[in-house]
Amino acid sequence: MGRREALIITVMLAVFSTLITAYTIAAYEVATRYIIEMGDGEAMWRTTPRGSLFPWPKGSGSLQMLSEMEDVDMFIYRYLIRDRLLMGFAILMWVLTGVFVIRARPHTLDEGERILNEGSRVIPLFYLSRSVSPRLQRSPHYGSYSRRYGLQPSYP
Repeated sequence: MGRREALIITVMLAVFSTLITAYTIAAYEVATRYIIEMGDGEAMWRTTPRGSLFPWPKGSGSLQMLSEMEDVDMFIYRYLIRDRLLMGFAILMWVLTGVFVIRARPHTLDEGERILNEGSRVIPLFYLSRSVSPRLQRSPHYGSYSRRYGLQPSYP
């Protein structure tokens, strides 16, 4: 997988993880405030007009009267919210996003080492951060960019 594809996938995973997390928070908030479980395992809205969990969670109205849940809302509540699968999915998405971010980081350090090995004297500021590997720091070309422009490299 190329650098561009990895970057696109990482950004898409981050955006999707953010949306899933926002939906999860909103769904749990609506479920705890507006949904009541009956003794036989059925769930109902506490007030009317009824709310919705799909496509985006919305609480029910202000009239104190029980109202039935739609089938889609019942499925989301029973299998995703009550069983905490939605929360697990959000955590899994963030772990996957973190793996992609961590996996992309060594690739950039390897590229910096390649630039040094080719004898280039200009090192981008990106490689002067705290994430510079010890091999880069021992290179005779390390810091030439910062010396040329009066910047001080930061060491780990």
